[in-house]
Amino acid sequence: MSVSRALPAVAMGEWRAMLRNQVAVAAGILMLALTLVAIVVSHERVGAVNAERARFQSTVDAQWANQPDRHPHRVVHYGHYVFRPLSPLAFFDFGVDPFTGSTLFLEGHRQNSANFSDAAQSSVLLRFGQLTPAFVLQVLTPLLIVFLAFGSVARERERGQLRLQIVQGVRGATLLLGKLAAHAGVALLLGAPAFIALMAIAVVHPAVAAEALTLIGGYALYL
Repeated sequence: MSVSRALPAVAMGEWRAMLRNQVAVAAGILMLALTLVAIVVSHERVGAVNAERARFQSTVDAQWANQPDRHPHRVVHYGHYVFRPLSPLAFFDFGVDPFTGSTLFLEGHRQNSANFSDAAQSSVLLRFGQLTPAFVLQVLTPLLIVFLAFGSVARERERGQLRLQIVQGVRGATLLLGKLAAHAGVALLLGAPAFIALMAIAVVHPAVAAEALTLIGGYALYL
């Protein structure tokens, strides 16, 4: 059998075996559900955080505008708070925002750093990651793929199917590439909800379209 025919056959056989495996199907469904939950939860959190920061910014802007008449130099030293809004892509990954702080106090003759980070006000569990689509794709999905791939090889080895396929003329490299292709397809399927959400963000917010497409390409290669 030629390589061009053997690779799709191996991949299709792998997919059929996974569909017959109730544990694999259940794990895949749970992972898809977890990704969808992460998308919704992260989107709601970004909206709530931005609304809160916009409210704080409106308050301090009103305080700045309503201050009594003063000498300009005193106004400079009076200072002003600014609150950094989250990027539209923060729903996918909050990045360093939870650790660097989001509030900056502007005043004359001083260069202050951002304050009030979530990490400084939360438990150490924050450092283990938040439930975001990026966390699911970076940590949980690869673990599931490794589990499925190992089970596939171990199952065929125990049943003697690997040796049988090699005896029938299928090269070991072809078997390996076929299995890799099958599990790569599963990985892309599990990442599809997050990729679709990123494409939607790219359409709604053209300013971050390039970054969103880069994330899609990077995570597709990673998986």
